[in-house]
Amino acid sequence: MKVRLRDIRLNQLSNRSLTLVAKFARMLRAKEGKQIKLNDENILLKISENVRQTDDHDLNKLYQEIKAEVKIGVFASLKV
Repeated sequence: MKVRLRDIRLNQLSNRSLTLVAKFARMLRAKEGKQIKLNDENILLKISENVRQTDDHDLNKLYQEIKAEVKIGVFASLKV
């Protein structure tokens, strides 16, 4: 099953996912000087776009962690 980032809302994310998103936002601001709003509904899409635009290994690794946590949360909610 494929999960599209635009279909995922902030209230569906686990605490771990939200923590990783906040960490990504801080790291992006420190490394690239870009800011993203944490309460934006399309924050996962914006994170994805920023990762594609940069070649930073740490940001890419953190993005992979976010994706894994989001998938775990979405699939867990489907099993209920």
